Amino acid sequence: MTFHGVRAGKTHDVSNLLKLSLSVLPALEQSKEHASILTGYAVDSRYPVPQYGDVSKEEAVEAVEIARQIFECVLNTLPDIAKPPQE
Repeated sequence: MTFHGVRAGKTHDVSNLLKLSLSVLPALEQSKEHASILTGYAVDSRYPVPQYGDVSKEEAVEAVEIARQIFECVLNTLPDIAKPPQE
């Protein structure tokens, strides 16, 4: 988003960040409905007021897979100069 001049402000709302990103990365549309799942984890991991209780292994695996898909979509669109070095 920064590379394209889109400002997000300070937020942990993954759904909102994804919506803002759609203008420069329409491929994220496919992840839009799942992004809200990640928002809860983003907030709960930063603030000590558990909203959902314990996370099951299945929920954790689902969240990691959603995050991986979004990450790979974003990473694949970055110009080579912005990509992390390959090991």
